[in-house]
Amino acid sequence: MSVVLPASAALCLYALVEAQGEVLSQEQLMDIGWRHVGFAATENSVRVMISKLRRALAALELDQQITLLAVTRSGYRLIVRDVVPAVPIPFPLPLSLLAPEPQPYRWKRAGLITAGGIAAGVVTALIAQHLFLLTPKKIDFVTWQGEATPADSRVWVPKHKQTQHELIEATLRTYTRYVLGPDQPAAKELYITLGVASSQHHQGVIACQQPLQEANNACESYYFRVN
Repeated sequence: MSVVLPASAALCLYALVEAQGEVLSQEQLMDIGWRHVGFAATENSVRVMISKLRRALAALELDQQITLLAVTRSGYRLIVRDVVPAVPIPFPLPLSLLAPEPQPYRWKRAGLITAGGIAAGVVTALIAQHLFLLTPKKIDFVTWQGEATPADSRVWVPKHKQTQHELIEATLRTYTRYVLGPDQPAAKELYITLGVASSQHHQGVIACQQPLQEANNACESYYFRVN
């Protein structure tokens, strides 16, 4: 089982994990998830993001072990419980996360499951941080058309990378496969944010209902690993 998180949600999740149970205010979360990358945000943006994180934890069956707690008039904190029920591990766990001391089998299993769930969120957030926590700079976008362009959508790509057709096509196909559905039509404006040279496999899509402006953007951000 896997989930797709917008970049804003992944960045906020990473910050909440780093806070180790401390409360982060809505202003702090708006700075972390949106303003640091040049987008405007409101308290409603934070509420929507928190709702998406809770749904993702529920989809991964981690909502009983990891809780996003709203603190009245303060913000949000992430609570991670120590003991979890035994469930199959859906992916290999890095050896560096295993406890070195010998333990009874059932505790090893519980520890692996807990570490696995947390590692999934942290690794996702680290990727997003690497890609999106950059010094904001102007990017000139130009329109692009190809076979993978969703119907009724207009695609924009960085001007200096408009010839990377294969990578753009792969990013659009991934967006179509994992994001779109009966209740989720394609956005009217799709901005492809191609990765830097050191991370060409990690690509992003900013899906908007209208062209990007200085503020008041109705957009969702996604990032993918494409082969």
